[in-house]
Amino acid sequence: ARDHARAQLRGGAPDVGAVRHSHPAVDGGSVRRARRSPRRASARQRDHRGRTVSPAICGRGTAIPFLHSQPRRTELCNLPYARAAREGRPMTKREEFEAAAAQRILIKDGPYGTAIQQAGLTPEDYAAGTDLAQEQKGNNDLVNLTQPQVIRRICDSYIDAGAHILATNTFNANRISQADYGAEHLVHEINVAAARIIREAVDARNDGIPRFVAGAVGPTNKTLSLSPDVEDPGFREVTFDEIVAVYVEQCRTLVAGGADFILIETVFDTLNCKAAIMAVKQLARELDRDI
Repeated sequence: ARDHARAQLRGGAPDVGAVRHSHPAVDGGSVRRARRSPRRASARQRDHRGRTVSPAICGRGTAIPFLHSQPRRTELCNLPYARAAREGRPMTKREEFEAAAAQRILIKDGPYGTAIQQAGLTPEDYAAGTDLAQEQKGNNDLVNLTQPQVIRRICDSYIDAGAHILATNTFNANRISQADYGAEHLVHEINVAAARIIREAVDARNDGIPRFVAGAVGPTNKTLSLSPDVEDPGFREVTFDEIVAVYVEQCRTLVAGGADFILIETVFDTLNCKAAIMAVKQLARELDRDI
């Protein structure tokens, strides 16, 4: 074997028909080396634009398995959604989401704030039937209660555009943010209504396309990492536990309204984000289910 390798380095052409190995299991006998078939030059391939593309990069041009079902590929049964089918149980929302993401690119919907502004609502439209003392124009989360048809119309437009992930209009539907409008006592009703609107819009489409309701939670208007008082860097308007409690309340009502999972968005303070994550995990333990 050493002579064979040395000859290759010198550019020679040794006899590769038989190689003698010194190994107790072989006992010095001749072992025929498996002959390799000559490698054929890979055919040049072109993409849909007519550009030349390289051959497959794995080994000898073998197909790259994707994370979706393929005929006669039993190893894919280890994927979560395939495992659920094999075990004869319904998939969890997490497994449904992973299955959908393995089959297609999932598209999230667009913003609600600008879409609500385009609806041209008056201050009276915002506060309709709430008896709130403060002016509510700009309180887009309250529109879930007072003008649900506006939110449904916006959601339907995003579904028509091809969105798979439909978020609730609840960016500021938490007790801290709603306190600016004097509407903190309506947090439960706002979130439940918001989730139900999106849930009904998603369930109304019976076209076989997977869609999910994401309960959206924003960062609140308080920060845990910085002091609002430059003269007192250690001062905080709220504590970590208070933020967690605020998020638990909002997430609980979103799930009650029909949200499939929680979307923590627009993170400007990682400590606030950690509080939101802790709230979701705490709620999952409380409800004894995956969120």
